[in-house]
Amino acid sequence: MCASLPHRTRGELHLNITGDVDVEGTNAESLSRAEYNSRKRVMQCVQLFKLGMPGCRDAYLAATAAILGVRESRQLRGLYTLTGEDLLSCRRLEDAIYSFSGPVGIHTSDGKDSEFKQLAPGTSYDVPYRCIVPEKLDGLLVAGRTLDADHNAMGTVRVMSSCIAMGEAAGIAAAMCAQADIRPRDVEVRALQRKIIDAGGMIVGVNV
Repeated sequence: MCASLPHRTRGELHLNITGDVDVEGTNAESLSRAEYNSRKRVMQCVQLFKLGMPGCRDAYLAATAAILGVRESRQLRGLYTLTGEDLLSCRRLEDAIYSFSGPVGIHTSDGKDSEFKQLAPGTSYDVPYRCIVPEKLDGLLVAGRTLDADHNAMGTVRVMSSCIAMGEAAGIAAAMCAQADIRPRDVEVRALQRKIIDAGGMIVGVNV
């Protein structure tokens, strides 16, 4: 649960704090219980800050996130499953739609432990178009944490900056499908990559 405001002002703290474990992202009861627990802990944190954090004696809660954020939930079965090994080996993929270099955060399934693995400075990995194209369903592309990726890969591709690049690529591909009246799986990847790069996207291993 993140206590934040759109514009930071003097004396304001933005904190990414509290949460819950063993949450089922597709179950309304589980989500409601987790949100209740998280909001309760936010208020407990405010009291703790007021009692023991320098400068926070008169602190108050200004805002919290609108909804509970869940790291992983429903995912697409796509034409390719991106793996943690793809990321950590900085693998180059022919149908890359962007290159990314965020730390790989591997969280245990119960949410109680995590490990962050950093890529070597100056390196990156590719996210392929096939990960956002359904294996069986036509007329659909996905972007964000619904892509086809294993648990370890999801630890970094689900972050906002990655999802922004993924969403832009999906939008460009969707426009190409609409203009040419073709299925997403039939998009000419090199043409898609040229459009992404022309729009300012970064695909390290592609020269178009």
